[in-house]
Amino acid sequence: MKSVKKKVAIIGCGYWGTNIIKTLLSLKNLHIFCYDNNKTNLIKIKKRFKSVTIVYNLKTILNDKDLKLSFICVTTSQIFSIAKKCIIHKKNVFLEKPVSKDFKKIRELFNLSRIKKVRLMVGYVYIYNSYINYIKKKIDSNFLGKIKYAEFNRKNYGPIREDVSSLWDLTSHDMSIVKYFFKNKITQTKYLRNSITEKKIFDNYSINFNVKKTNININVSWLYPEKIRQILIIGTKKILMFDEMDTDRPIKIFDILKKYPKASDIPLFYFNPQKKIMIMKPFTPKFKKISPLRDELKYCLKNIFTSKKIITDGQFAVDIAKSLKRFE
Repeated sequence: MKSVKKKVAIIGCGYWGTNIIKTLLSLKNLHIFCYDNNKTNLIKIKKRFKSVTIVYNLKTILNDKDLKLSFICVTTSQIFSIAKKCIIHKKNVFLEKPVSKDFKKIRELFNLSRIKKVRLMVGYVYIYNSYINYIKKKIDSNFLGKIKYAEFNRKNYGPIREDVSSLWDLTSHDMSIVKYFFKNKITQTKYLRNSITEKKIFDNYSINFNVKKTNININVSWLYPEKIRQILIIGTKKILMFDEMDTDRPIKIFDILKKYPKASDIPLFYFNPQKKIMIMKPFTPKFKKISPLRDELKYCLKNIFTSKKIITDGQFAVDIAKSLKRFE
């Protein structure tokens, strides 16, 4: 007997919604309904993905009692109203970050989901990234020693948003990683920002703060001619570098030595004579080919219909929004 395909809806079929459709189709055994208020987007989706069902009225999704999960991939300014309708109609929801600049609205959705007895998950995709999970294990196990400093660089050219700044679009990713790595609240906040495109939003942001005794710096821009996704973590024992664009060696871990090596060992080291600090050639762990979005969506489908805690739930999103609000 064939198993019945689970009905899910994609609301918002732009760039990221298309990625989600493609990824969900690879997971199979799903009947995917697609809605967008832009009919041109729907025409493109139907041409590209023959098996999906195109819907021209949101009520069709809301009134389908067999459809229990909606992936909402619209602009930040639209998420709250659409998510609220879905939750009221007892749909579990997967919301793309940052959900809202107003943490009270996120909290309202979270509380409403509990009243309606449905689940809410927010798409902070890096939390489901194998590289990030590897780094977290190294931090938690004290492998790197006490973490003194962490730096995040996230830069690329476009897309330039019109409803939120680079703080909410880009920094939200790194703030979610910070929250995942370090449980303590942020303190001693500072920031620099500038607007170049004259859209009354900020294109570049540099924020600095402490989490307990760890100093953290995050730099983002959507006006950078190259794509950069890097994390540097300096501990008392080791230094870890993560470069997402380096598919061969995304993570490098360096031992820190505070005495000079023997002359015969010098070729094995990179060192800075002025600082009297030597760094050995890095250890580079091997990884299988990863697909963070696929892993995130698999996690969603597995957990959103259960009572298991979802890592990036409504409260997680509320905490991120509260943190980012301090830098506006």
